[in-house]
Amino acid sequence: QTAQERPRFTAKLDDGAFLSPSFMNSHSKPKKEKGVKRKADTTTQLMKPMKFSKVSSGARRGITARPTKMPKKERSDILARSGHLTAEQFKYCKTIMKELFSKKHEAYAWPFYKPVDAEQLNLPDYHTIIKQPMDLGTIKAKLDKRKYRTAVDFATDARLMFNNCYLYNPPDNAVFQMAKKLQLQFEALYQDLPEEPVPSSSDEEDDSSSSA
Repeated sequence: QTAQERPRFTAKLDDGAFLSPSFMNSHSKPKKEKGVKRKADTTTQLMKPMKFSKVSSGARRGITARPTKMPKKERSDILARSGHLTAEQFKYCKTIMKELFSKKHEAYAWPFYKPVDAEQLNLPDYHTIIKQPMDLGTIKAKLDKRKYRTAVDFATDARLMFNNCYLYNPPDNAVFQMAKKLQLQFEALYQDLPEEPVPSSSDEEDDSSSSA
């Protein structure tokens, strides 16, 4: 048979179509190539570990080693909080109250001498807004009866009185401005509060010997 007469092999598909041998050969699975072994790379050098300088935890947080000086008023608050109101502190707190009730401060202190009479002043929402009313008369009475355990408790009531005023009255109110002026006087006096005496070593030895 000649080349022209040679039979051509085809593949019949399910739908009746035929595929030529050339098409089947072109879509046959490719042969796997043999793997090529790579030579070891001798040029690559091991990296040396990086060295980091030691940084203290304080330096990382931006904290300097030099301590800052504590304000005198804050120091007095901490000292007073550690124990009972000393006789010297009690006497000084009474001096503060006497000063605030003096004629010198009467022009801006008088609204705070007594508790706010919400009914008489026609303030129906006062006790809704102000949960803990406070005034100079109440503070003085508590001090006289030694109701304050520490000087901080005394100052807390005074500041509560001022904050109540700031909370209820707008900044342009006359009473608001009076409270600011009176608080300046109070804070100036309170910052000179006598510090609680620190027991000496001899006192500690006496206490230990007596307990023994």
